[in-house]
Amino acid sequence: MRTYHWLATIQWTSPTTGLLRTQTSSGTVMVHPQSTRQELTTDVLAQAQSLSGVPAGGCCVLFLQIEPNDLMRR
Repeated sequence: MRTYHWLATIQWTSPTTGLLRTQTSSGTVMVHPQSTRQELTTDVLAQAQSLSGVPAGGCCVLFLQIEPNDLMRR
């Protein structure tokens, strides 16, 4: 498995106030060698939504970056 670092900015309409909300989150995710890019993206966006308290599928992605977490391999 390999660890990736992600950074995501999402935007959504608050269901309680009706106001537009924007939040940037970051984290790491472990990726199995058999995983696809689509699975990785779906997992990362689910984490970003969870951290922001957004209902699943209820946001717009303004920015998404996913890269290997380790800076140098020996």
